[in-house]
Amino acid sequence: MGLVKNTPQSRKKQVENLTSYLNKTHPRPAKTVSLLNQSNVNLHTIEPSSTESLITKPSDLQHAIAHIKDNMWRSTELLSSEKLKVSTEHFRSALPNIVLKSQLTGLYRFNPTLLEQELFKACQDAKIRIILINNGLGGSVIIENEYFYDLLQRTLQKEYPELYDAFNSLLRENPAATSFTQDELQAATISQESERILVNAGFLTLCNTTSQDKTFTVCIPNLGSLLKIIKQARKWVVDSLRQSKNKSTLSEVNLQSRWVHSKDFWVKNKGLDLSWILLDCYGGGYCNKFMSPTGLHWKLSGKSY
Repeated sequence: MGLVKNTPQSRKKQVENLTSYLNKTHPRPAKTVSLLNQSNVNLHTIEPSSTESLITKPSDLQHAIAHIKDNMWRSTELLSSEKLKVSTEHFRSALPNIVLKSQLTGLYRFNPTLLEQELFKACQDAKIRIILINNGLGGSVIIENEYFYDLLQRTLQKEYPELYDAFNSLLRENPAATSFTQDELQAATISQESERILVNAGFLTLCNTTSQDKTFTVCIPNLGSLLKIIKQARKWVVDSLRQSKNKSTLSEVNLQSRWVHSKDFWVKNKGLDLSWILLDCYGGGYCNKFMSPTGLHWKLSGKSY
């Protein structure tokens, strides 16, 4: 038997075979596109998919953010247990709608300068807000302002109208700010009691208690619960590759099979899509992807975790 030639046609056939296998064994929700394929696509070639988007075509960054968010979870329709389905959907509904910066880095892997430029512009244009992660994961998350300010209003306006007005104004006047000192909060008529309300509501996190002037990081409610899932999922990917007998390398078919059949897939990880966390690991520099005659493979990059 002759060797399989590694031609563009053969690689295309391998990807088609891999996609067919995954669709048969682990079907995705309708209209879901592979995040990993997206990382090989020039974001500037993505065309709008509706009349509204044709009229007000969003930026390439907005396309990327929407694409990542839409591919975060596996459909609960795959579950046979109605109880687990309801509990999973309830848990997910309380989690913030965010994108990791590492994932955007994965999509802009070969043009990080463009990513920084687009993030800066989107912040200045008040389209997004960047929130720093302080729980040991490092990095930052991206949240769209329309969602963020709507959540802020629904959480605070009715019960704390004056605090809502003051904090809302402070945030809008400082669209790129990731933190505020206690003096800055008080200058915006936000008292120490109001600080505690914002911390308890999840919109501020105390990040510096050693200096005379306390510093609070802007946050989003229930971010910690989501970061816990992300942290354990990222660790699962790194550990799975590290324990592989094939030089810290595994095929994606193998990884997908292990992931969806693990006991924690629905109970702890709430049906998180492996492609979503692989993009995080790829953009974060923990692993790399490559094609072989047998399909898409992943290997550790050597970066410690």
